[in-house]
Parts: sequence; structure tokens; C-alpha cells
Amino acid sequence: MSGKPNLCYAMQRKREKIMGQKKWLTKYLKYLYISYSALGLVLVSLVLNSNHFRMSPTLSGNLFPYLHKSDFNLLYLGAVLGTFLFVMSGKYNRLKTKYELLRHDIIKDLDSTIIATKICLCTSDCDCREQFVREMDALDIDIIFKKYKPESKYLV
Repeated sequence: MSGKPNLCYAMQRKREKIMGQKKWLTKYLKYLYISYSALGLVLVSLVLNSNHFRMSPTLSGNLFPYLHKSDFNLLYLGAVLGTFLFVMSGKYNRLKTKYELLRHDIIKDLDSTIIATKICLCTSDCDCREQFVREMDALDIDIIFKKYKPESKYLV
């Protein structure tokens, strides 16, 4: 048999879902890398300017007399980027856990010898399983190795 595998409905849904989750994981990871880089640039620009962290010896009226408006803008930008990183990393971790649980479920279905968990609709011997594994490998979704162990509270 050649071409696309003749997958059952459950495996088609799992395939679509894991492909969508992989796309979102890649997008979140790009956002995180960009945010970390931007936060690093903001922090480096704050540290390299020698006037930023000097305090007046006499605290007469102003706690930070050497800070300018642009300095406060950089501090606000750093706070916003830090908050964005915190939220995005939480979303990324939740999606990564869901992705790994679905990946482990697909691996369990592929490894199963029970007829009820058959992945395709073919009645005779076929190579749908092999084609499915190759398709997922081409999309950079590893369903061969269980390299990541989700937290035990998520495993049923």
C-alpha cells in the first residue's frame, strides 16, 4: 500500500491534534526566545549606563536623582517583558505537558497489539503504521521514543 495511511477516526483526530499542538509549541517557543532576547537587551542597556544605579549621598527630595525619563521607560519595559515571559512560559509548559501526554498516548496505541486499538481501517496486512510513523517523523514529531516523562499526576 502506498500513499496516505488509511487511519481510523480516532488516530486521525490524534494526528490533527498533535500537529496543531506542535505548531503552537513552536510559536510559543519563538515568542519566548524573542522576549528573552529583548529583556536581555533592556537589562544590558540599563547596566552599561553608569548613571542608572547611582544614588544621591543625601536623599534630599529625590531617591534616584540620576535617573532620567528614558531610564524609567526602560524599567517599565523590563517589567512588562518580565510579566510577558512569566505568562508565556506558563502557557508553554501547560501546552508541552498536553503535547507529551498525547504523544505518549499515540505511542501506546502504536505499540498495542490489542485489536480494539487498531490504528487503521485496513482489513488485511498493511503498512499504515509505518507510513504514519514516517509522516510524524517528517513533521518533527517523535512518536518512537518516550524521551520525556510527564508528571505522574497527569498519567492515568
